[in-house]
Amino acid sequence: MDGTGGLADAMERTTRSRLSRFQGRLTRGKLNFSDETAGRETANDKRCVIEARVAGGDPIMVANQGAKLDLAAVAALPEKLTVLDWHIRKSTSRKGNG
Repeated sequence: MDGTGGLADAMERTTRSRLSRFQGRLTRGKLNFSDETAGRETANDKRCVIEARVAGGDPIMVANQGAKLDLAAVAALPEKLTVLDWHIRKSTSRKGNG
């Protein structure tokens, strides 16, 4: 897809900023963008997958689709933050109880 380099850079900066509160707990992060219909224009055919690995854990992925890549990415990020918050609280709670 042409023209996604700027979007990818902007999303990487935004994602890094929003995930900064997890600094030291995340060992890897990854953003993937795709066009599910290979260039044909259909509703919600753009997909953004955000993957992060919490130290000592398995990768956690969330995905969202939208009519445009930026809409899919903007929708996926808050979901990712919620999932990471839950996962880290759960693992911290387990450690505190054991």
